[in-house]
Amino acid sequence: MARVDDRVVGQREELRVDAALQGLEAAAGEVGAADRAAEENVAAENQNSVGYSTPLALNYDGTIVEGSTDDMDSLPGQQKIKGTYTFDIRKPITDIKKVDVVVGSADAVQAKVPVGDPKKATTLEPKKLLGPTSEVRSGVLGFKVVLCEQRADYPYKHQQAKKDFTMVVCTFDLKSYKTGIYDHGVWDSNFRLKLPDGTVTAPDQYNAQFLNAQDLKQGVPLNFNIKLPAAGTYSLQVFDAGRLGGDPPAADRPIQEWPLTLT
Repeated sequence: MARVDDRVVGQREELRVDAALQGLEAAAGEVGAADRAAEENVAAENQNSVGYSTPLALNYDGTIVEGSTDDMDSLPGQQKIKGTYTFDIRKPITDIKKVDVVVGSADAVQAKVPVGDPKKATTLEPKKLLGPTSEVRSGVLGFKVVLCEQRADYPYKHQQAKKDFTMVVCTFDLKSYKTGIYDHGVWDSNFRLKLPDGTVTAPDQYNAQFLNAQDLKQGVPLNFNIKLPAAGTYSLQVFDAGRLGGDPPAADRPIQEWPLTLT
């Protein structure tokens, strides 16, 4: 994420980019500009090439100039690093207050910080939707929502939301109450998001889990990609779809659901 004056203004996977706008140096006729920035790795694991993988650009007078940095590389988990993005300015900047600092690639959701008025930044701050909840049962499976958020990224796969999309990202604790000798699969078909128009959709990203009797899998992530505008009332649904994931809901394997409100 990117922050200006302690306000989240953008995010890229699990990195925060603190754009020091007061450090942006450019003027009419100059051929270069620099923006001091800091990145924070909010995940536990190390990240490599953090500057290269976090695009930063200047947008002014119909021109987009991508920045480059050589001093932001490996970043340990839960740590910060400071560095400088440089920009090769070919078209003079006539008014620095009309420059936007843009975080993120062109085909993804982008954060934007107007140099002239950072308070009007386009924020991509995650919004909590749900969690933690009590466990619900369906068939031989127990489901507990640890957290659901409306986000502009999916940190578990290091992906930014596509342009004109938002994401519903959830993590679950999954429990098997099965007593037999065979495992029980928890598939993408066990999870659904009911849209405001009444249709349902499966997760866009989820890795199947296989639970033996009394197994507990914690912090299992998934996400749904939602086309913008996304405001409305949704329902997150779960149920036991059978060992192989192909069975419809039934009286002994009912749908359990939680309402979500997206903005």
